Amino acid sequence: MRGTGPAGVPIFIADVTFMGEPLGTGNIGADGKFAITVQSLEAQHRIGLALGILDGTAWKPDDFYQPEFYGPDAMQLPQVGFFHDTVLVNEK
Repeated sequence: MRGTGPAGVPIFIADVTFMGEPLGTGNIGADGKFAITVQSLEAQHRIGLALGILDGTAWKPDDFYQPEFYGPDAMQLPQVGFFHDTVLVNEK
């Protein structure tokens, strides 16, 4: 998975369909880009991007409450958490 965001932010990729099952973690690079390798994804599963653990960084969760940090498919999943963006996998 590839994307962009604020440099230095730890991120978490999860299978939203499987209640947030972890798929991968990483940090957004100094250039504002990230690439995280994940296992094969099943079609019709929703994959989400969330904040990783911010401890030890210059960031705090409040820094990301503004809508400009939300993708078009951001969602709150009860019992799992908030995903800043999600996408439905179309093909295996």
